[in-house]
Amino acid sequence: MLRQLGLEKAKIEVALGEADTYNHFGKESIEILFQANAGFPLKPIQSASPVESVLG
Repeated sequence: MLRQLGLEKAKIEVALGEADTYNHFGKESIEILFQANAGFPLKPIQSASPVESVLG
């Protein structure tokens, strides 16, 4: 899909972990990392939705 958008060297990674405390969904944590071009660091994708503030 990234290639179809013209992002041939882009990467998406999913990092799974364990949170320090429990929340509504358990103790697991997930972070989606994105790299737009080779040579740049993977960075977390920030939420663009108000859902996080409602559930948080």
